[in-house]
Amino acid sequence: MTLEEPRHWHVIVTVAGAPVEPLLLRSSLMRFADERPFLSRLRFVADAVEFSYWDEGRNAAEVTALALGVWRDHRQSAMLPDWEVVGLVVQDRESWRGQCDGVSRLAGAAEITLTL
Repeated sequence: MTLEEPRHWHVIVTVAGAPVEPLLLRSSLMRFADERPFLSRLRFVADAVEFSYWDEGRNAAEVTALALGVWRDHRQSAMLPDWEVVGLVVQDRESWRGQCDGVSRLAGAAEITLTL
């Protein structure tokens, strides 16, 4: 495989900001999930959200650039809070398989179950 061939990447994005009432946040996140059906995990607390998904790209830089805009791209349509990206993990499939612990970085987070 050359570096120019598309590969699969696991992406975890964490956004945070001022606290939002949990029921309002959950409603926004459900709209977000409807708009981005490829999300594989969505966890939240009142002042932060962590979501993950698989993407395809030639390299980590390409996938990272797209990942940084996902929340912003859906902010208005899904009525998401005006929060900023505070964490981003992009791993190729082989690295993810070797390091996946299934543990969220948000302690005590609620989770929305997504079906793929």
